[in-house]
Amino acid sequence: MALSRSAVQELYTTGIDRYSSLIAAFRSQQGMQELLQSSPLLRTGLRVLDAGCGFGMATFAFIEALRQKNLDYKSIDGFDLTPAMLSRFQETLEAQGVTRVQLRQADVLALETLPSSWTNYDLSRLRCSSTFRRRIFHGHCKDCARVWPRTVTGWL
Repeated sequence: MALSRSAVQELYTTGIDRYSSLIAAFRSQQGMQELLQSSPLLRTGLRVLDAGCGFGMATFAFIEALRQKNLDYKSIDGFDLTPAMLSRFQETLEAQGVTRVQLRQADVLALETLPSSWTNYDLSRLRCSSTFRRRIFHGHCKDCARVWPRTVTGWL
């Protein structure tokens, strides 16, 4: 059974601390960072899209992976459905002094709400929940680029 947008927002708003604890317990950010550090996709000057960014776990892993390789990014755009997740993300960006990251509230199923300048990415990370896969790919998440009508060079 698919959840409505408002139900998803409520779930992640009321459960944001539990979700954060789960991410920490499984060391998701560290795993993502190690994956990125070993990837040939990293280079300086990347434009990155973090679709379904939540509170920024993948973005912070990406930034740290670049730092470990003495590389820098051009810009990062991230969007998520849940305002509470975006607020937590923004607070962490500010606390860490991270710049060149733009955040927006948007639904991956309503991409027309994103700025028209959000295109031509070098790298993208798309969080594919089971609900999303069922609605878009009918259970097959083989080619995430099909749902993103804007140019993306590489996918994580």
